[in-house]
Amino acid sequence: MSKNKVYSKFRWFVLLTLGIVTLASSMVLISPAPLMSQIAKDLGLSLGEATGAMMGSFTFCVAISCIVGGIIIDRVGVGSVFIGSLILLIVEGLLTPVIGNSLRAMLLIRIIGGFGTGPIMAALTTVAAQWFPSAERGIVTGTQGMSVGLGVALGV
Repeated sequence: MSKNKVYSKFRWFVLLTLGIVTLASSMVLISPAPLMSQIAKDLGLSLGEATGAMMGSFTFCVAISCIVGGIIIDRVGVGSVFIGSLILLIVEGLLTPVIGNSLRAMLLIRIIGGFGTGPIMAALTTVAAQWFPSAERGIVTGTQGMSVGLGVALGV
């Protein structure tokens, strides 16, 4: 006897939410790029040093927080993790104009954003497995991939 799981139409809202939070985090990731020359000048760094500090610190924290985020998602769920991640991204955005005038402050700000982004990226497989039948999981991964690309395009 096999049981067929019925998937709620609410899954499409969950997918939309995944797309929006992924898009937002990708915009935060890339947002310093067009300003990198000015950031380097203001911080007294070379363009390469500024780029490495701003983009490298963020991306490194994304990598770490993907693993941690996956563990947290397993314990508290995707919704709570999305809220926590978005709070960190908002904090990054609010702190940048206030304290973002030194290298240390900018590193702290970018680290906060990186730790907000990683768990969002880690949510992909949980959203796909919990909310979608196997025949629709490709649309979940495709939506997140599109959201990353669109977020980067809109962020610059």
